[in-house]
Amino acid sequence: MNDNQISIWKSLQQAHIHAQPQWKQHFKVHCLMLAAAISQKKYLEILVQFIFVLVAIPSSIFKTYPANHPGTLTIESFLNK
Repeated sequence: MNDNQISIWKSLQQAHIHAQPQWKQHFKVHCLMLAAAISQKKYLEILVQFIFVLVAIPSSIFKTYPANHPGTLTIESFLNK
């Protein structure tokens, strides 16, 4: 990943942490993450974001989201080595 892509993901992760309690914002952030993953051809992240898009709304409504989770595939750093 280049510096611009890293910056995009860091911004999206921060937005995700703040958006989790509000279902519309939480859903929107995951849609943006899915779009970023598609544009960067990050296939595993695409799969993860597709799943997260499906559960974003109910997890916000029922407050079942993991607090302070960045909303991205957390094992990705091991897979990119």
